[in-house]
Amino acid sequence: MEPVVLFALGGLCWLMVNWKMSNSTIDFHYRETYYIMSSTTVWQIVFLVFSIICVFYLVFPLIFKRNLNRDLSRIHFWGTYIGLNVLVGTWSTHNVLGGKRYYEYVGWNVNDQIQFLNKFNFGVLILVVIAQLLFLLNIIFSLLSQKKIVKNP
Repeated sequence: MEPVVLFALGGLCWLMVNWKMSNSTIDFHYRETYYIMSSTTVWQIVFLVFSIICVFYLVFPLIFKRNLNRDLSRIHFWGTYIGLNVLVGTWSTHNVLGGKRYYEYVGWNVNDQIQFLNKFNFGVLILVVIAQLLFLLNIIFSLLSQKKIVKNP
C-alpha cells in the first residue's frame, strides 16, 4: 500500500480508539488520576501526528517533484504505528496498576512491575525515534537524488 493510505488508515484507527475510550464504564481506570491531560488527549494528539504525516506524504511529491522511497516509508509507518500502540497501551496499564497517583513506589508489590514497564517503554520509545530518523533520512535522500517525477502526457 502507499504510505499516504497507510498513515490515513492508521490515523482513522487512532480516531476510532479515541471514540471507543469515551466509554463511561472505564472512566475510573483511565481518567480518575491526577493527570491534567486525559488519555483521550493522547489519542487525539497521535491522530493529529498521523494526519500531518499523511498530508506530508501526499504533498511532498507535488511540491518537490520527487518521490520518497516506499520501503523506508513503510518501515517508518510500521515503526511509528506499532511503537505508539505499545507506548500508549503500556501507559494505560501503568495508570491501572497505580500509575502516577503516587510519587514513590518503594516497598510496594507493584514497584517491580512499574519499573519493568518504564524500561520497556524507554526501549520502545527509542524504536519510535529511530523510525522518525528514517523518515528524515528518506526526505534528505529524496531531495538529494537526481530523479525527478515524469508525468505522462
